[in-house]
Amino acid sequence: MISDMISLKQWLYGSTKRKLYILDEANIHLPSRRAMSGKSVEFVKLLAEVSKAHARIIVIAQDVFSIDKMFLEDIWCRGVFVKESLKNAQLFSTELIRPYTFSGIPPTTIKFDPYAIAPFTEKPSGKVFFKDSDKQVLWDWSHGKSYKQLNLHAMQLNRLVRKYVRENLENDVHISHTQ
Repeated sequence: MISDMISLKQWLYGSTKRKLYILDEANIHLPSRRAMSGKSVEFVKLLAEVSKAHARIIVIAQDVFSIDKMFLEDIWCRGVFVKESLKNAQLFSTELIRPYTFSGIPPTTIKFDPYAIAPFTEKPSGKVFFKDSDKQVLWDWSHGKSYKQLNLHAMQLNRLVRKYVRENLENDVHISHTQ
């Protein structure tokens, strides 16, 4: 979960892998009535660089016309999905002759609180949380906690670090051979 501009930029430029970022609650974070707010200005600057970072961005809003109009410009906006029901949506795009209808859309497997507002700030705030407990331990360790503070034996930490490094190096090897 990336919920601030600084972390988003680091993630985008952290690798040459293909990436997709989904910004939820754009009505709140990029509203048209505050078009030149710090977040909007930074996001517009970022739009010009997204393809260079091998990425795409999906912006989700309840009312497409209440977000900053820059995000609806043809150069950035390739299409607009309009949700008709829980299982049906239409895609409107200048690249299509007529709207395309999606039906039978399955529910998401991502756990979320439908009543909470997805956060997004200009700078990171608070503690970082990972769903994967091993990554949380590695994060806390890399930010100064000792293996004793984490209630681990030194070899437990060693195994976590080796596993993480191995997985990331193997992923990089597979990507470099396919490009």
